[in-house]
Amino acid sequence: IGRYTIKELLGVGGMDSSVWMAVQAPIHRPVAIKLLPPAEGESAERFARGARIASNLNHPNITVVHDYGRTSDGRLYLVMELLEGRTLHDVLRAGALGVDRALQITDQILKALDHAHKKKVVHRDIKPGNVMLTPSGDVKVMDFGIARAISDASSTMTQTAAVVGT
Repeated sequence: IGRYTIKELLGVGGMDSSVWMAVQAPIHRPVAIKLLPPAEGESAERFARGARIASNLNHPNITVVHDYGRTSDGRLYLVMELLEGRTLHDVLRAGALGVDRALQITDQILKALDHAHKKKVVHRDIKPGNVMLTPSGDVKVMDFGIARAISDASSTMTQTAAVVGT
């Protein structure tokens, strides 16, 4: 994909999406690339809007978005920092967390969401699968792909009958 060399499949998600480890040339930065199916019209614009919103969030507990675009075959992609660790979903499936660790994780998630809210951004799909726990103990909130920027009071509501998030 352009200046990115795909190396390894990291995971498969919903809506025919996949996440790949890649290397960005010429700086040789390892990155994660989320590939989505081709989209046109409103779907493509919604993706671009979410990518622009996410790329403007700068917080230690939010995944950094470096780039986004469209492949030569029309698939949409989002380039993010490559994270090591496990999702909160996977950690919870392995067993319960202690109270102290649960509070540390919750605190970092809330700090990320507070930062987004101060920038007038609502995540709209916060769930354990969108929270990464790194080996150093840090928390990263991921996937602001369906985030919504709240620019005025009339846009604070989700479209009637629209399903957003999981």
